Amino acid sequence: MKTKITAIILILSLTISFLLSGCSEDVVKNLSDDIEPDTYILYDDIFEHEDYSDFALKLFEKCFDGEDNTLVSPLSIALAFAMVAEGADDETLAEIEDVLGMNIEELRVFAQGFLKENKQLSTSNSVWINNVDGFNVNKDFLKNNSAYHNAEVFEGKFNDKIVDEINKWVRKNTDGMIEKIVDSLDERAVMCLVNALLFDAKWEDVYDEHQVSDGVFVTEKAEIEPVKYMHSSENLYIKDEKATGFVKYYEGREYAFVALLPDVGVSVEEYVSTLDGERLEELLENAEETEVRTKIPKFEYETDLNLKSVLKDMGMEKAFDEEKADFSKLGQIQDGNIWIGDVLHSTKITVAEQGTKAGAATAVIMYGNGALPSEPKEVYLERPFVYMIVDMENHLPVFMGTVMSIAD
Repeated sequence: MKTKITAIILILSLTISFLLSGCSEDVVKNLSDDIEPDTYILYDDIFEHEDYSDFALKLFEKCFDGEDNTLVSPLSIALAFAMVAEGADDETLAEIEDVLGMNIEELRVFAQGFLKENKQLSTSNSVWINNVDGFNVNKDFLKNNSAYHNAEVFEGKFNDKIVDEINKWVRKNTDGMIEKIVDSLDERAVMCLVNALLFDAKWEDVYDEHQVSDGVFVTEKAEIEPVKYMHSSENLYIKDEKATGFVKYYEGREYAFVALLPDVGVSVEEYVSTLDGERLEELLENAEETEVRTKIPKFEYETDLNLKSVLKDMGMEKAFDEEKADFSKLGQIQDGNIWIGDVLHSTKITVAEQGTKAGAATAVIMYGNGALPSEPKEVYLERPFVYMIVDMENHLPVFMGTVMSIAD
């Protein structure tokens, strides 16, 4: 039984993007016009694939620690790796395809489905290239990312300024929901592939003032927290042997908020471990049309994750291996290799009376061992030392001192 991709998005991936904006010319150059393909590949329908739902739910389970709030966008992650896959080959590509549940052709169809104009959910992609000696990017890799993923391409020196530009791009393409995706770029970084998403939709039936009341939320540790609840009656009820839930539609009914409440005595961690693509499809297909009274707490939170270990644990091992990774279709480094160094994922969600707004960004940072600079120098202040505070414009010491003992 196949699962429509939009179904899993209803639960786990509420995200969208705004229009792209250029970066300062003295920092980074936009190469999009130079590598734009002759034609763009467009598909009519979003790809249906139950294995993607399995990927989404498995990823969600592995990111949930059983205690803290969790929010991930498997859609953003899949779209970012759809770009990465364009540069992978042989066993590295096979592992990426296996983890995502789609081969390269299916990933292209899948990605195209989310490039269509949608006022509630849209997506944008970008490729950032480090202008460093010895690293050459394959033109076909850039053309495929432009044709299949509508990715803009930027080139510049990887420094603090380009980090600011990447974060600025993310902020604008998530309407400020995600403030930043990268803090810094490792000296080995040669490329950064970024996906940004934003979901912004009103409820089909918004909550009036009289439908909001004070209440308490009880955690699994029996801690009591004050909260404001939004009350409504919906007409789709969900039930299985371990949970009950409901569906609340957003305006236009293309997206919905799906809530699943584990039964008393069943932990959230235990319930999440039972979910897979087939189970989710059954839950949604078998939703009962009946009145269901609901309460949703108003909430807002954000998360920042490094998914490197999660994805390796899911079977994407060679892509992160400095020696075994095969990204030969992405580019080449003189006397070196290219691999994935980090996968950074940031999300934020706000659920309130008028609707839901959520943003996500995923950055896949490619490393290159052939692009390493000369061996760094080392200065460890592990014994007495002299220090100064200097006016560097005039080279005048403002303060000078010594540290002979940390205990003094």
